Amino acid sequence: MSYVDQNGTGNRATAAIGVIAIHVALGGLVITGLSTVVPMLNEEPNLESMKFKLPPPPPTEPPETPDKTIPQKNETIFTPDPPFKLPSNNASETTTEEPDESPFVYKPDPDGAKVADPPAFPKPKPTPVLDPIIAKPSNDPSAWVTNSDYRTIWIRREYQGTVGFSLSVGTSGRVENCRITRSSGHGELDDATCRLIKQRARFTSARDGKGMKVPGTYSNSVRWQLPD
Repeated sequence: MSYVDQNGTGNRATAAIGVIAIHVALGGLVITGLSTVVPMLNEEPNLESMKFKLPPPPPTEPPETPDKTIPQKNETIFTPDPPFKLPSNNASETTTEEPDESPFVYKPDPDGAKVADPPAFPKPKPTPVLDPIIAKPSNDPSAWVTNSDYRTIWIRREYQGTVGFSLSVGTSGRVENCRITRSSGHGELDDATCRLIKQRARFTSARDGKGMKVPGTYSNSVRWQLPD
């Protein structure tokens, strides 16, 4: 054991000396390198080759004064001929005659051509015209006044005679008005005639040419005769 410890001590001293020598050598190299690099960094570069010569500025010319007398050049303008000529129909003539102000008169075509007639517009269809129809009784006129309408007092007084009448018939076919056109001579018979006819008479209303119902008239007479 003691041998090992002794040998170990000597080796350690030798190693330490070697390390110190290496460090000294490296330090010398560093110092030597710095001494050679630093002067190169401090040396000023040669700038002679970097100087450029600028061209001189152009000379300034004095301003031009306008020349008031500019010579005119006599130049002949050349117009080429057209490739071909067109016939000219634009010959104009002057005249002293005044224009004709007479009204326009149509003259037919000398060749006999006819102007087409304008198209005919369709005509409206005419409304059919019918014969007017007068008012006609729709029931039996002999039933309007009968012997049963004779009153006893009229028989005793022997009232009789013919009564003429004229009726105004409405569009409904009923009698609207009765007028005596011929008297029997007895007012009771005349009044009874109009009263009974207005109550009992019925008509077919009159119609015009278009078939529309219109008011009409009807005339007739009643004969009052004493019963047997």
